Order: sequence, then C-alpha cells, then structure tokens
Amino acid sequence: MVRLPDPAVRQRWSRLIQLHEQSDLAISDFCDLHEVSTASFYRWRQRLQDDADQSDAFLAVQIEQPRPQIGGTTVRFPCGTQIELASCDANSLMIIVDRLAPQPSELQQ
Repeated sequence: MVRLPDPAVRQRWSRLIQLHEQSDLAISDFCDLHEVSTASFYRWRQRLQDDADQSDAFLAVQIEQPRPQIGGTTVRFPCGTQIELASCDANSLMIIVDRLAPQPSELQQ
C-alpha cells in the first residue's frame, strides 16, 4: 500500500518550490539556505508537477447497465391516476408521462 505524505509536508514543499521560483538562487544555494537536500527538492518538485498534471487529466468512468427492477414501477399522479408497469426504463417512462400530460389546448378549456 502506498503511503501518502503528510499534507503539512506537501504544503511546506510546495511553498519552498514557489519561493525558489521567485528567487534568483541556484537550486543548490537555495537548498543550502533552507537546509534541505537537493535530492529532496528535485523529488518533491517532480511529485508536485506530476500531481498538477494528473489533476488536469480525464478520469475513467465505467457505465453499468441498470439492474431490472423486481416488481415493476408504479407512477401516481396528483389527480389520482395510477400507472403500474411490469418493468420500465427511464426513457419509456418519460414517453408515457409525456403522452399522458395534458396538451396546452386542453388546459384552456
């Protein structure tokens, strides 16, 4: 199992790398000044860059087929109408509800 670094350590390294980018110092001089190893500096800079690159990437998504419902679906309308379906997918249900909805001309009567 991969051990994730302490967020405070990550934040400290992120801040140090930003400070270096704003300075005119060579990496070795900067590391000496802040009492960190150059190897750790390079490793953290690469790690933080990799994390930034991954945050811009698309994530894989797996789409699964819905499981059939056991017992069907019941739709109850406020007017008291009730429809019972043995099995139904969302598209079929939307078509049924749309067909049963009153048309604008029926509402004006």
